[in-house]
Amino acid sequence: LLLLTTLICLILLFLKYFPKHLLMTPVLRGAYANLQARPVLTSMQIAGFGLSTFAIVLILLFRHDLFAQWNQQIPPDAPNRFVFDILTTDKAAFESQLASKDINTTIYPIVRGRLTKINDQVVQKAVSKEDQDSGEESLERDLALTQVSELPDENIILKGEFINSINLADSGYLPVSVESQLAEKLSLNIGDKLEFIIEGQSLIAQISSFRSVNWENFNPNFYMIFPQGSLDGFSQTWLTSYFLPSGNSQFENLISKQFPGVSVIDIDFILKRIRNILDQVSSAMELIFSMTVLAGIAVFWAALIITFDEKQRQAALLRALGASRQNICRRFLSEQLFIGLFSGILASTILLIVSWLISTRVLDIEWTIPFVYLLSLPIVLMIVLCALSWFQLKRIIQSSPYRVLQKAETA
Repeated sequence: LLLLTTLICLILLFLKYFPKHLLMTPVLRGAYANLQARPVLTSMQIAGFGLSTFAIVLILLFRHDLFAQWNQQIPPDAPNRFVFDILTTDKAAFESQLASKDINTTIYPIVRGRLTKINDQVVQKAVSKEDQDSGEESLERDLALTQVSELPDENIILKGEFINSINLADSGYLPVSVESQLAEKLSLNIGDKLEFIIEGQSLIAQISSFRSVNWENFNPNFYMIFPQGSLDGFSQTWLTSYFLPSGNSQFENLISKQFPGVSVIDIDFILKRIRNILDQVSSAMELIFSMTVLAGIAVFWAALIITFDEKQRQAALLRALGASRQNICRRFLSEQLFIGLFSGILASTILLIVSWLISTRVLDIEWTIPFVYLLSLPIVLMIVLCALSWFQLKRIIQSSPYRVLQKAETA
C-alpha cells in the first residue's frame, strides 16, 4: 500500500510538470490534456500497468537469465566430490588411488583451532557487539587451519604479503593470512596478534596479509592460512576435492571400503537437488506469470469500462463540432500511447533497481543491465494498450453522436 501510494504521488507530480511543449501536434496536446483532467485515475492506471508489467518481466528475467547465469557460474569440470577426515597414515594410499584415475588435486592439512584472543584481549571484548554478531559463526566453533607453501588458486592478496616460510618471520610470531571478509567483520589490521588454542596449547600468530577467497569454486577454502611447517607439531587430518566423471561408482565403493574413516560429500547430488528446487520455483513463477498477465489485462479492461461513457460523450461532442472519426481515433489512441509510455518507464525503473538488488544482495551474482527489457517495455506496452483499447474505440466511434448527447442530457 505504501509503495502504491508513493508511486501514485510521483506519477501525479510527473503528470503535472511534464514539459508539454514537447508535444508538437494538437492531437497529442489534447490527449495529454484528457489525462491531466483525470489525474488520480490516470496515475492509478499507470501504477497498475507499471507494477503488473514489472512483475511479469521480473519473473521472465529470473526464469531465463538469472537462474541460467547461476548455472553458468559452475564450470562443467568443477569438483564434485569433497573429501575430508583423511588420516595421515592413509594419505599416501589415498593419493595413489586418485593417481590411478588420473585425478590431479591438492590435499590440504587441517588442524582444528579456536581463536580466543586478538591483541591479548579476549575475543568477545576485542570486537564490538555488531562485529560479534556478524562474526559469531566463525568464533563459536573451531576453525579449520591449514599450512601451505603456495596459496590455493583464486586466493588473491589484497593487502600485506603472504609469507610462505616461517624462517622469514622476523617478528618472532608465526605469520598468518586472513580471509578479507572475516577480517572486516572482526575489524582486524595488518600486524594484529591472534591467539589460538589448539589441542590445549596456545599458538600466537601475527597477521601478515588479507586475501580474497572465491567460496563458490567447490575447492577447499580457509579463513586462516599459515606458512608450511607452522602446524607440524599438531595432529592433522587432510582435506581435498576433485572432479569424478559419472559412471565411476566402483571407484567410490573402493574409496569407501579402503578408507572407512574418510567422509565423502557428493556435490553432484546436492547440485541436482538445488536444480530440482529451481525447476519447481520456475514452475511456480510461470503460474504467477500467467496470473499476473491476466490481472494486468483485467486492470486495463476495468479502466476502459470506467471511462467508456466519458470517452463516448467526448467523441460525440468532437464529431458534433466537425471532427472526423480518424481524428478522434488518433486522439484516444494517443492517450493509450502516453499511458503505455509512462507505465513502461515506471516498470523499467523499478526493474532496474530490483534486479540489481536481487542479483548483488540476494543471489550474489554478477549484475548486467537488462537493456533489452528496459528499451522494449515502453514500446511493447504502448502497442499492447492500443491493441486492447481498439475494441472499445470501435464502439465509441460507431455510436450515433445525436443519441449519445441526447442520452447524456436526459441523464
